[in-house]
Amino acid sequence: MIKFIDEKHVLHQLNMGDPEAFYVLYERHKRPLAAQLLKLLKSEELVEDTLQDVFLKLWEYRGKIDTDRAFAPLLYRMARNKVTDIYRRAYRDMSLRDKLAYEGEPLAESADIDLIKQEDLQALHKAMDSLPIRQREVFTLHKIEGKSYKEISEMLGISHAAINQHIYRATQSLHRTLNPPTLLLLACLAGESAIYLA
Repeated sequence: MIKFIDEKHVLHQLNMGDPEAFYVLYERHKRPLAAQLLKLLKSEELVEDTLQDVFLKLWEYRGKIDTDRAFAPLLYRMARNKVTDIYRRAYRDMSLRDKLAYEGEPLAESADIDLIKQEDLQALHKAMDSLPIRQREVFTLHKIEGKSYKEISEMLGISHAAINQHIYRATQSLHRTLNPPTLLLLACLAGESAIYLA
């Protein structure tokens, strides 16, 4: 039986596919990670599902873990990516629900749609609509849809420098306009929840 004291040693054992090493890492990190996730997801059910997904991904990724690097940043980056996915799905569902509500069509509720409050969604849409068209287009493609600079450059025929400038100006404008809850929504949609998930 391994003495689970040195995390680097535990990670090495995980690299080798040792389920006991995986269990030790799970027990060591699940509570602090869950506490941070709850601040963002506001639902114990979503937190539990996210923890399962993150640690399942960790197990699948086990052979590629760099044992010379700290483990916590990797785990929290995986969690941040999952939170971003959840918020983007909720954002799409919420936007679609609003659209269908105007058209009188029902939309089945999803487990995560309640992450987004109606007033926050409206505030975000209003702030986004106030941006110049190209800024809004570039910001949405990169920050909300997750497209790379290369993809955006090919789609819109603009340089990486121009993309960066549009994103910078849009970000500055939105930060001046939005209140803290809506900024949190924007951060999670943009994959920047690290400032809240740490």
